[in-house]
Amino acid sequence: SKQILAATGTPVICHGLRCRSNSHLNGKIGDVSYYNAKHSKCVINFEEEGLEPALVNVTNFRILFDLPEKE
Repeated sequence: SKQILAATGTPVICHGLRCRSNSHLNGKIGDVSYYNAKHSKCVINFEEEGLEPALVNVTNFRILFDLPEKE
């Protein structure tokens, strides 16, 4: 639902990023560390080692309700 907002610590997965500088983040899992309501963007901290936090529009991530199991 579009009415559900991601709070700090919410697990998310990025999608639909088209900009060359951020497109590599599609499919990456992270947690919301900061939400900017005025600009509808969040800072996402990623699980994958070596990925820097990124500012992502709320339309470019989905909340993960079921986290995938680690192998």
